[in-house]
Amino acid sequence: MAAIEKIIDWKLVDELLESGCLGTEIAPHFAMTPETFYERVVKKYEISFTHYSQKMRAKGDSVLRHKQFDKAVKGDGDNTMLIWLGKTRLGQRENNEPTESHQDKENLNLALKAIHDLQSSARSKAESNSNNESKS
Repeated sequence: MAAIEKIIDWKLVDELLESGCLGTEIAPHFAMTPETFYERVVKKYEISFTHYSQKMRAKGDSVLRHKQFDKAVKGDGDNTMLIWLGKTRLGQRENNEPTESHQDKENLNLALKAIHDLQSSARSKAESNSNNESKS
């Protein structure tokens, strides 16, 4: 006697995959193991579960981005959403680091020059002492 194949609601599968669910989370909806579920996806779509799930997740990501964009730009102009989209999509960021003033840079350059001069002076003294010892 042949086993009866369990029915899968493919529309529900697509919705769950679009929302980011894993195969291991979807399989129990249809009372089957993840392995059986993956095999059924391959049988239906003739591609691996991994490929199919990535395709559906990308579709869900695009829908989510579109909804965020609508809310931020066309909706109530949600400032938090505008900031988030700016950071993630446009690479904008908050600059919490203190800015260096011209005076700060000048002071740093003077300090570096003083260190360099001290090192040069120390080298010169060491060479002079070495020359004096060899003459003695």
